[in-house]
Amino acid sequence: ITFESDRDGNREIYVMNVDGSGQTRLTNNPGSDRFPSWSPDGTKIAFNSDRDGGLDIYVIDLGDGSVSRLTYASGSEQLNGWSRDSQWVYFSSSDQDISSVSDVYRVRASGGMPFTVAADKYETEFFAAPGPDEGVIAISTRGNMARGQWWRNGHAHIDEAEIWLVEEGETPTYTPLTTGGKNNWAMWSESGDNVYFMSDRSG
Repeated sequence: ITFESDRDGNREIYVMNVDGSGQTRLTNNPGSDRFPSWSPDGTKIAFNSDRDGGLDIYVIDLGDGSVSRLTYASGSEQLNGWSRDSQWVYFSSSDQDISSVSDVYRVRASGGMPFTVAADKYETEFFAAPGPDEGVIAISTRGNMARGQWWRNGHAHIDEAEIWLVEEGETPTYTPLTTGGKNNWAMWSESGDNVYFMSDRSG
């Protein structure tokens, strides 16, 4: 299991066994290291960090302990997840859009130029979940405020968000999966036949 903790004064990345034993710190720097995500093949951990100023994405190679920086844009890059083959890291960023509206990108885990996945000019797109089939992802969209707040009772229409299916391509194909309420954090079943998500649609 990988997790973040500020037990040593600032947020760092740790790993531990499923019974809580063997807790080991993997990062050690003055920046804030957060939101770790294990690659499906178990060889790497991606995470967000502001160690170089802005919020960027980094990868730890668990074989040799080396840390590599994947993103260099002036905006903030929010880690979303891994492709099933562990070759790509997906993230959302507002660097190329307007009014803090974010788009979804992917970058090779080995580094390189990020590729645009979903970039509607007037809709925010975030919380990307890569599916088992290459080039198919589920995303949250429509509700820019939906990323930062959650109501204790009921919900507000101003921050409703929807889950959409995106098929990558020169012109991406969008298919709506949900309506009504705030719908976020899509997650695929192992078979790829189902998409699970959280929603406040029932109040």
